[in-house]
Amino acid sequence: MKISDKECNVLMEKLMKKYRFEGSASEFEQDEYYIEFHKKRFLRL
Repeated sequence: MKISDKECNVLMEKLMKKYRFEGSASEFEQDEYYIEFHKKRFLRL
């Protein structure tokens, strides 16, 4: 399954908006969007 750069960028934007003003790094790394982003990015390698 191919994931586009655009899809990865959209996920990253959601993360940045969500955590810009709140949340620690550990919360960030456990977030569903972050996990999904890394799954998708991993699939693309």
